[in-house]
Amino acid sequence: MRRFEMWWGRRARAGVAVSEHELVAAVNGGPLRVTRRSLPEGLVAPSAATPNISSVSELGKIAADALEELGVTGAPVALALPDLSIATRVVPASARGRRSELLALMSTNLSFPASELRCDFWTGRRGEVLGAAIRGVVVRQYEQIVEAAGCSLGWVDGTCLSRVPAWSEELSEVAGLHLRVQLQRGHYAMAVFVDGELRDLRVKLKSREIDKIHQEILRIPALHGEAAPSSVVVSGDDAEALAALSSGTVRDGDDGDPMTAALCLLLHRRAP
Repeated sequence: MRRFEMWWGRRARAGVAVSEHELVAAVNGGPLRVTRRSLPEGLVAPSAATPNISSVSELGKIAADALEELGVTGAPVALALPDLSIATRVVPASARGRRSELLALMSTNLSFPASELRCDFWTGRRGEVLGAAIRGVVVRQYEQIVEAAGCSLGWVDGTCLSRVPAWSEELSEVAGLHLRVQLQRGHYAMAVFVDGELRDLRVKLKSREIDKIHQEILRIPALHGEAAPSSVVVSGDDAEALAALSSGTVRDGDDGDPMTAALCLLLHRRAP
């Protein structure tokens, strides 16, 4: 299984994760050190098609302040982008084509020209492909906040997408249907694995009613010819409540904060 290389990759010792609500910065080298900044409402509005950041200079200053607090200057910085900024599509092994065909598939139903698309693919152990796409103008804004802090770019990935290779590794030899659910303040991501193969990755706005996510979990087995999930593992906001409804397990440690967990993975990711 190759790494999920979101557009480019370079080993970094510091990282920044962004959501519509906060910015998290972390630095590696010894114990992981993390700092957070709440973001003004409306500063970041994640979308795969339209510019996300209303003021790049303002967000750049916030990022620079957070990195300066951690003593980071001029180093490569990994970026974990908001999940809702990235459009994804899972292609089963049986339908996988050449890269040009996958690119054409990812460019369908766009609200912007295909020439403006940035796209990359991860291939799982069973031969399935996860495509991830974002508009160039969108990712460029996130690049600029790192540049504003006087740093260069390291790995670039999505908060949830960064977890897919690890989940795939964990479930590669496990039979049955398994769900991995990450809950954040305004949205959630749900990965569906069947007999070790990634079958679906859903990123949706999160209702305040956890029961609605539970109802989706109940519907998924029938879509894949299974009676019930073999496991449901939940992390993030309201994880305990969803796990209780779904007879699931809550991940402890950094998994309780998806943004920090994503940065931990990116900071330990080696160059291919």
